[in-house]
Amino acid sequence: MTKLRYYDDGPRTAPVLVLGCSLGTTAASWEPLLPTLTQDLRVIRYELWGHGGNPTYKGVSARELPEQVGLELELGSSSGHRTRAPSVGIATLGAQVLTVLDDLGVSKAHFAGVSLGGMVALWIAGTHPERVERLGLICTSARLVNRSAYAQRAAQVREQGMVAASAAIERWCTPGWAQRQPAQAGHLRSAFSGIDPAGYAACCDAIAGWDGLDLLENITAPTLVISADQDVAISPTHGRLLAESIAGAKECSLTGCGHVPIFEQPDAVAFALLAHLESGAGLELASGAFGQLTLDELRTRGEVVRRAVLGDAHVDRAQAGATAFTAPFQDLVQWYPWGAIWTRDGLARKERSMITLALLAALHHDNEFVMHVRAARRNGLTAEQIQEVILHIGVYAGIPVANHAFGLAKQALAEDA
Repeated sequence: MTKLRYYDDGPRTAPVLVLGCSLGTTAASWEPLLPTLTQDLRVIRYELWGHGGNPTYKGVSARELPEQVGLELELGSSSGHRTRAPSVGIATLGAQVLTVLDDLGVSKAHFAGVSLGGMVALWIAGTHPERVERLGLICTSARLVNRSAYAQRAAQVREQGMVAASAAIERWCTPGWAQRQPAQAGHLRSAFSGIDPAGYAACCDAIAGWDGLDLLENITAPTLVISADQDVAISPTHGRLLAESIAGAKECSLTGCGHVPIFEQPDAVAFALLAHLESGAGLELASGAFGQLTLDELRTRGEVVRRAVLGDAHVDRAQAGATAFTAPFQDLVQWYPWGAIWTRDGLARKERSMITLALLAALHHDNEFVMHVRAARRNGLTAEQIQEVILHIGVYAGIPVANHAFGLAKQALAEDA
């Protein structure tokens, strides 16, 4: 079996987090998140086939297996020839990841991945649930509708090299990001051009043959689904399907970023993952009695959740603007509402957002209401669900209150759009 190249960072005795990256990117994509994640986690990042100097899987392609039992898909060739995708692919890559963990003596770990890396994590959680502690699925899908396009891309890359797939880079981030971050964009393009075309094509074949819908009901690990509102490669509807289909899954929506959010919002992804993973690592003590955690621990929890819900920009502004006069209040905000209340397990973040919106509207706290409209979107509420909340406000707090709230929410949603 092909051995995957991997990186092992963080304390050796800490809980293990396995990270998988998106097609066309390397394990280096996760480096901006490492300072945050490796404080309390041992982080293992693996390279995809042919990526980052990793060996290329010497398997078979979809075109080479017309008779193999597997998922049938149209390749869309001019001849109308129909082939069957191989039954290997994601399963093969997932098995190789587990082999890495076996070699390291790791029997159970947290798993998270972006796009293709998320598919691998999903396969492991659905076929080997005993190996998965907690799961993070980022901008990924249990089954793509355009799988034939990946089979076509695999054939083009085998014939023309990586230049045939270079358009995919533009879908990783929002328009203008490359111009704002030219150095980082240059590194990504350089890493992309260095990928072995055969390995990239093998990964495309894996995606083309991927159908994990039947695995969703097998997942028992607490799951966080992260979507990006401007993801044009895998739309947020795929994330909503995952969150609705996996028992107990929670959903987090990031605003203002594209398909690979660890490029545009690494801190937001790191804090969201950390909040999800640490909620199962003994920090739930605060949900029973605040005194069982120190104030420092509550502050740490609070910053993680506060940034995930309100965004880095808001928290950075609040902290930068603190003075000797206002610092005690900022500290209170950090550890009490965010560290001791928002982190409790009794309500999902979506539910907390709904309650918060209703109370802020009824109490006429306009600025905070607008702030939490944006936070609600980040927590996964749709504009339609916010509409329902405000309609409900009208019944119990009065029509003028709801009318005013609709005006504020309309403006906030339009500005975000």
